[in-house]
Formats: sequence, C-alpha cells, structure tokens
Amino acid sequence: PSSEPPDPSAPLKPRAEESRLPPEWSRGPASPFISPGSNSDDCIHRHFEQQVARDPDAIAIRFEAEEWTFGKLNQHADQLAAKLQDLGVGPEVLVGIHMDRSPWLFVGILGILKAGGAYVPLDPAFPRERLRMIGEDAALKVLIVDPALKDELQVPGATTVLLGPDSDFINSGAARAVISAVQSDNLAYIIYTSGSTGKPKGVQIRHRSAVNLLFSMAAEPGFGPGDSLLAVTTISFDVSIPEAFLAFITGGRMVLAP
Repeated sequence: PSSEPPDPSAPLKPRAEESRLPPEWSRGPASPFISPGSNSDDCIHRHFEQQVARDPDAIAIRFEAEEWTFGKLNQHADQLAAKLQDLGVGPEVLVGIHMDRSPWLFVGILGILKAGGAYVPLDPAFPRERLRMIGEDAALKVLIVDPALKDELQVPGATTVLLGPDSDFINSGAARAVISAVQSDNLAYIIYTSGSTGKPKGVQIRHRSAVNLLFSMAAEPGFGPGDSLLAVTTISFDVSIPEAFLAFITGGRMVLAP
C-alpha cells in the first residue's frame, strides 16, 4: 500500500453518480408532507381539537377493557390545561410528566400542550438518578404525577399535580375552553438522549416539526379514520411521537399496550 496520505479533496463517488443524487433521488412530492394548518397555528393539540369537533364520539384510545372517545379525552385534557394555566404554564414552560401507561398519560400530554407548555417525559421505569437529573437539568416548573407514584419522585422547585380520576379538578366536571398563545415555533416536548456518549442531553422539538412528521406518515405509509395503531413505546423515546399522536390528529384509533 502507498505511504502517501489520502487526498482530502478526492471525491467519494464518481462525478456522474454524484450529479444524479440531488435531481433524481432527493426530489420528492413536498405537498403531501405539509400539514394543512397555517404557519403560526400548526400545533399538535389544535389538529387533535379539529378531530374532536368532527366526531367527538369516535374512539380515540382503547386500553385493555376501556374505550375513550375523542370527546372524553378532550374534556379531561381541557380540565388539566386550565389547572396548569392557573399555575403559570404557557409557551416555553417545561412540564414533567411521570405516569404509568394508561389513557391518563395522554390526558397529561394533551393537557400540557393545550396549556401552551412543553412536556418532558419521566418514565417510571427509568432509574431514579436519571429522572432526578432530567428534572433538575430541565428546571421543571410543574410535575404531573400518577397518584400511585406520588412518593417516588420529587423535583426541587417544581409544583406537583396529581392526575387521575380522583383529582379534584377532574371531578369538578367543569371544562372551560382553554386558549394559549402557543404557536408552531414554540416547543412541544423535550426528550433526553440515552447518555451513551456522555451526559444525557435534552433535544428540543417544536410543534411544526412534529406536525410535519405526523402528516408525512399520514400520507405515507398512510393512516386515517378507521385505522388502528398499536402504541408500545415509552414516551421517553421519539418513536412514541407517531404512536402517541398519529391517531389523534387523523381520526384513527390508538390501541395502548400496558
């Protein structure tokens, strides 16, 4: 073999092949992958609310023997959102969510988004040291907790809200219309990396990015009313985003695995 160092300017592929890549392989139909919302109003929860308005009695979540309609899910998310706004949650405010898998988990997520905030998943299956690190690094203002887990995690400086069928603000029966100033460029969620190459880092995702992903998947491979999607992934992993929201924004059904 030659002892000369490689030429850093040498092309990685033949010029003829390189010229084909942009025009032939990078071009695709853009229009199906752009959501139908406006630039500023293109938020995950607003597409969900459009589905609620279209068919509130359709089943949004099936979990074991339970079936939750779009209307029920929306009502409880509004109740939580009103509570969160009373606590100061709005655009760019980070809210931790520490709950077991059930429809109430998605009440929590949608309630945070409706209030205008961004959710930070804290999976109960994760080590406590990791959860505490995330809570402190994100400087969480509010923590939504499953009542069964109320003694398992504390985040300094965060107000804890217990979410479940026995919560006072749920049992009140009232659900006022919630309005927030959140726009498509505001944060929707932060998911922390595994930390396999160092300290875990929070990856910030804005509404418009998530919405474009969801509508691209609704177009290809395709998803809509009458379709069901099995949700098996922890919300601390980004694969959970289509599992969590694709059915909600297209009128399909989530089948939630325990």
